[in-house]
Amino acid sequence: MLGNPCDEDCPEWDQIGIVNLHEYAVLVQHWLSEGDDLEADLDRDGQVNLADLLILAAYWLGDCSA
Repeated sequence: MLGNPCDEDCPEWDQIGIVNLHEYAVLVQHWLSEGDDLEADLDRDGQVNLADLLILAAYWLGDCSA
């Protein structure tokens, strides 16, 4: 896991605390999108790509609310 669960890049968008299929679906919805303030742009580089998927994978089934 990267950092701790309170990190701002922890992808927890459905408010249940656990990184699950909902977060994956959000990332897929934004896949290869570019722009500012994209929800799924976890590394904040302006693109949703493999780097963001790897961050999500590192938090997979982890608790972001801990």
